Amino acid sequence: MRLVPITFVLFVPIVFFVPLVLLGACAGSTGVGSTMAKVAAVNRPEPSPPTDVEGVAQNCKGCAAIVAVDGRVIHISGLDSWPSSAESRVVRAKGRLVREARLPRARQDADGAWSQGVAPSSAWTQGISANNSSEWWLDDATWSLVDVVESVPWTLRISDGSGNTTTLSWDAGASAASWRYVPVTPETSSSGTYSGGKPAEGTLSAERAQELWRLVHALESTTAAHVADRAMGTTMVMVEDSVGKRSFVVRSGAAVDLETLLAKLRAH
Repeated sequence: MRLVPITFVLFVPIVFFVPLVLLGACAGSTGVGSTMAKVAAVNRPEPSPPTDVEGVAQNCKGCAAIVAVDGRVIHISGLDSWPSSAESRVVRAKGRLVREARLPRARQDADGAWSQGVAPSSAWTQGISANNSSEWWLDDATWSLVDVVESVPWTLRISDGSGNTTTLSWDAGASAASWRYVPVTPETSSSGTYSGGKPAEGTLSAERAQELWRLVHALESTTAAHVADRAMGTTMVMVEDSVGKRSFVVRSGAAVDLETLLAKLRAH
């Protein structure tokens, strides 16, 4: 009977000791978790600062992109395609610039068939990284069209189907754009008799310059109308702007709207 008090005395400390151990374990666990969270916060990379990108708006497979001045193709996250009012025009965008592999790659199976995706030789991925494994992306982007006044200096040289040339330019510091028409003369024509009229020159309002660029960008993006050779009847357009220098030739009749606008300039 004397053993009862001994059992009771031993039992009581054990009951109170277990919760104390558990409390100690929880406290220790909380401390470790807090420390790990702090370490993770310190090691987490800072978000990249906003970056400004300027270039020509183009639609690629699955998303909108900007062909930048330095030649990089920068995809716009969350934008499937450019609105028609922006496509092939100069745009300025701002967002977080990252390089990741997000576009699905086309793969060839054992039978030689290709899956859906971007081809390894696609212009939208070539030259982006050393092993062609990632693309440039602009996250959380906002964008706006670049007005012709903002994008000076620029120069356009348009040679029509008969070889008459109109050069339009807006030089840095100038208050307006200017144009100069140099016609083919009988002395310089292949027939020896054709004349493109009289030389002319003048200035161009900002509104008319905007209309001019809209027509040029529309022709530049309509690749189905492009031809490889500069033959009689075709129109050649040479462009020099903030994006760089480039030129293209369109088939006969494709540049009617552009040539009509130039004729209106000469008429005034």
